[in-house]
Amino acid sequence: AYGTGEKANYISRFASDNNLYLRGHTIMWDKRQAYKDEYKDFGKDDKAAAQKALGDYAFYMVQKYPYCSQWDAVNEPSNNYYYRKMYGNDFTAAIINSAKKANQSALMCLNETAISGTKDQDNSVKALINVTEGLKEYGADIDCIGIEAHSGGLIYPQTFYNQLDEISKSADYIAVTEYDYVAQKENNAVTEEEALNVEADMLRDMLICTYSHPKAAGFLMWGFGDKNHWRGNGPLTDINYIEKPAMKYWNEYVKNLWNTEVYGKTDNNGEFSGRGHRGEYAVSVTVGDISETFELCVSKDGDNEICVVYDKENSKIEYSRDAAVKSYDTDSVCSGNWRWQYFDSYDREYKDMQTHIGWVSGFSDDGSQNGKGW
Repeated sequence: AYGTGEKANYISRFASDNNLYLRGHTIMWDKRQAYKDEYKDFGKDDKAAAQKALGDYAFYMVQKYPYCSQWDAVNEPSNNYYYRKMYGNDFTAAIINSAKKANQSALMCLNETAISGTKDQDNSVKALINVTEGLKEYGADIDCIGIEAHSGGLIYPQTFYNQLDEISKSADYIAVTEYDYVAQKENNAVTEEEALNVEADMLRDMLICTYSHPKAAGFLMWGFGDKNHWRGNGPLTDINYIEKPAMKYWNEYVKNLWNTEVYGKTDNNGEFSGRGHRGEYAVSVTVGDISETFELCVSKDGDNEICVVYDKENSKIEYSRDAAVKSYDTDSVCSGNWRWQYFDSYDREYKDMQTHIGWVSGFSDDGSQNGKGW
């Protein structure tokens, strides 16, 4: 959510009310112009102060938004390294670990650009791997590598898969984090009429090649429709929210083929099993006229089972034991240990931040602007 804290708070509240997950973008975008004034002018002799200030900020933000199952801990690190160049990999690793400490179940990601399935991006892939391994040498708790995948023109989904596969060797998870695609109309590569279908086919192919990777942990579009899209060309809807051809493939795969439905009866041992995609399930159990629904999270390494019993004497169905294994992206939602607070103004947001991590330049003690700095 760009802009003031109210927008992020509104989105977080909406997510929590509707059982949705969020990605946090971004904790650290390491270029000088991306930092607020109070964070951008630490000198070469201020490493400890800079590390504390940015580390405290990282911890605060992650703790404040526990419904974020993933965070872009560092954005576009291959080409943005203002403090990393000044202080070293150990500095950036410490910031990542401060964020991780605030929510152990949230994935901490490096988010990178300039990798989208073209054949001339080998150097970008190598640079990202080098940055990742360099940070891990200093103990950076990097769980995931996110690939933005802003793309256009002639790209090759198989090449993109190969890039993901190479990058995945440096992390437990990978994700597509900012997907969009613009068909090349210049030089009559495709006509205006063909463009929408080409873009639909590309979304389908990129979805499949990402989802088919065993380490894939997400596919996020950088805006789903044309309205307010940074390129004016979102994948799924036009400026009036009328569906584009790509919506057909989104519904076919995400809402249908990859959304498992299994029905059946238990056997003589009282057991029933089936195969399904990873994710959250609603398991409905019926005995006679009595039905109950339970939650089950199917994950790569979980037990992936649920055990219920029918209490005939009291005519009810209940858990025998809680075997609903929660995967990485549900732990934070279920833990119940987090601060959850909203603010009706940006000033109050900063006042709360001052209380928890120290003085923030630009705001006075009563939360109004005109503060004098640290």
